[in-house]
Amino acid sequence: MLELIRKFKLNSLPVRILFCFLTVLSILSTIFVFSFSYYSRGIEKEIVAYHEALNQQTVDSFDKQFRVWRGLLLGYQFDSRIQQIAEQSYTSGKYSLDYIMVDNIIKSIQTTISQSSYYLEDLFIVFKDQNFIINKQALIDKDRFLDKYYHLANSNLEAWIFAPSPSSELSIFPNTEFQIGYNGNKTKSLLPVQINLPKSEYNIVAFIDIDRLYKDQFGYIFADQFVLNSSFDIIFQSNEKQPLDISLVSDSLEHSSTDWILHDQHYYFFKKNNENHQIYVTAIAMSDMNKTLLKLNHITLVLFILALVLAIITSIVFSKQLNTPVRNLLKQMSLEGEPEQTNPLLRSSIFEFQMINEHIQKLHLNRSDIESKLANHENLLTHYHYMTRLKNISFNTNWNWPKQTGTFYIVMYQARIRHILEENIVNESMKRIYDHIHQISADLFGQSITTIQMEDTQLLSFVPDSLHGKLNSFLDEFVQVMDSEKSSILLTIAVSPLITESTQLQSVYHQLLQRTKLTKPITEHQIFYTSDTNDITITDEPMILWLEEDRLISEYLLMGNISLSQQTISKLFDEMDEWTSTTAQLIELSDYVIRKYKRALKQLKVEFPSSLINFKLYLQECVTIEHYKMLILSILDDVLQLINEKRAGAQDIINTVLSYIENHYQDDISLDSIASKLNMSTGYLSLYIKENTGINFIDHLNGIRLKHAKHMLQSTNLSIQGVGMQVGYRNATSFIRMFKKETGVTPGDFRKKTTYPLI
Repeated sequence: MLELIRKFKLNSLPVRILFCFLTVLSILSTIFVFSFSYYSRGIEKEIVAYHEALNQQTVDSFDKQFRVWRGLLLGYQFDSRIQQIAEQSYTSGKYSLDYIMVDNIIKSIQTTISQSSYYLEDLFIVFKDQNFIINKQALIDKDRFLDKYYHLANSNLEAWIFAPSPSSELSIFPNTEFQIGYNGNKTKSLLPVQINLPKSEYNIVAFIDIDRLYKDQFGYIFADQFVLNSSFDIIFQSNEKQPLDISLVSDSLEHSSTDWILHDQHYYFFKKNNENHQIYVTAIAMSDMNKTLLKLNHITLVLFILALVLAIITSIVFSKQLNTPVRNLLKQMSLEGEPEQTNPLLRSSIFEFQMINEHIQKLHLNRSDIESKLANHENLLTHYHYMTRLKNISFNTNWNWPKQTGTFYIVMYQARIRHILEENIVNESMKRIYDHIHQISADLFGQSITTIQMEDTQLLSFVPDSLHGKLNSFLDEFVQVMDSEKSSILLTIAVSPLITESTQLQSVYHQLLQRTKLTKPITEHQIFYTSDTNDITITDEPMILWLEEDRLISEYLLMGNISLSQQTISKLFDEMDEWTSTTAQLIELSDYVIRKYKRALKQLKVEFPSSLINFKLYLQECVTIEHYKMLILSILDDVLQLINEKRAGAQDIINTVLSYIENHYQDDISLDSIASKLNMSTGYLSLYIKENTGINFIDHLNGIRLKHAKHMLQSTNLSIQGVGMQVGYRNATSFIRMFKKETGVTPGDFRKKTTYPLI
């Protein structure tokens, strides 16, 4: 065991990785244990706070509802119609009453009961001395009302209704079971409340459907709730099977310093309303609260232990798996000698390690070759040669390197190769350019100048300062030779100033690269000379397109308008002058127009034509402004053909839209919903409707709606708001404003002027 421990060095990678894993696990475990402990200690406090808030919410909700009922009953207590009925019955008896007024009172009661927020089962006016009442159904004698509609077995309730004590406050009788209906065949639990003002000849009584109210407002509460009056009588309880110790409530309110107590395995929460002196109690069994939490705690603990064990095992396995490829990499990197002495390629299940292994093998194979060449060529140009080898873009040539570093010039040849679709055309073309440089420099200078390939279509020549006097002659002769290949190769040549230090090489290279971007769109080879490194300034300006031109191109494309699209795009290219514009700007303009084509086709959900897909390849064939223009216009023909085919297949769109409006004008319809049904974009459909009808979508919709509104105003008795709702206007003000804008008069004035007799 001790021998095994000695093998593991404390500073080794697997031990460090395992230690990191275990440290993270320890931190997470500590946080978990602390959080779990803190949570467990505070659970009772959180439970108490939650149920105290729940009890307070019950108090507020009931108190608000009692105030609503009191205001409602007081409204009836002071109703002038009821007062007139009371006077009539007092002076002449109930048979001389104004029964039209009685009918209006009944309708008012029915309207009030129909409002669900009151939770009313019935509301009636009790005329105490005349022994009759008015409720939601009729004017009924007292005895008939009790016998036929609400069967009472409680004499105290009967006395409470028909011989109440006067009070300006809301009087509440405990929740009572009633047998409802003419035959008493339905049982319902109702809460009686009333207002009986002093010296009033009648009192107002309401029966509250308390079960429905509790279900709507407190149905989510899983606890037993009680409401008591100031005499500690239970006027409502949510669970009839759950008893309440009244003495416990009274003692707790009097002596307890908190709003809750734990008694007989139950939590009791108390709250007293100081305004109406009602007492609210919430009771919940301790087992109900703790059972789920204890189960959750046990499950959490078990899962934590399992997760901890699995995490430790996983940490050990991962540490071992990570260490194996790292150990193999170290073996590979420590190998010395020739490539054939290296070990076979090591395999790893980790992709990155596999790639590193492969690269180490390649480095071993190339090391001897690179070291031998670096030993013979100790100058900065050698590094550029190996850059091209790393890019894997150079063709097979024999490189001649200067054996000592001195001052020199750089000549950059940037080739634009046409007919690029031909197989291997780029490599063959660059090989010919290199051969011409090699042959002409050998003939003129007596030695071939060092030339390397930096990119697929870019060569660099390094001309010693001693050969500078013949450099212009070399370039003139080289251009004359290359003129024979202008149909397939066009060159932009940039000549640097004299480079005296190797530190200038990188900056001069990038400056020459920028200089080649000033190439003009002409079918000639172009040469740029620079006498000083500070003289290299780039004047190539980015293309600027006015917003109006941008909008017109998009609009004409979506409309499928061939002539206007051609005119607008041709104008852009016609404004490009071949001596002030650059090839880079033409390419930028072409890319911009192609993006507009693609955006229009995507908006119409049309597939791209092949000419658009292969645009980059065709662009290589362009040289002059006319070439670019003809390419873009030829692709435009293909794009517009597809767009117009799409439009031709949808000629019935307008009729479909108008028919849909005619059939659904009364609904809340929009251009977005119709465009979605037609699988079109909203912007295109809007433009399409306006172009083909001369009228916007919203004007079509308003026209059809107002047409039907005029007909309804002439042929129905519907209110102005009702007519507006029927034709799709959800707001009466909007309907009136739109109607007046269309007709010059309001809907009311229109109805007065054009009213027809209604049958």
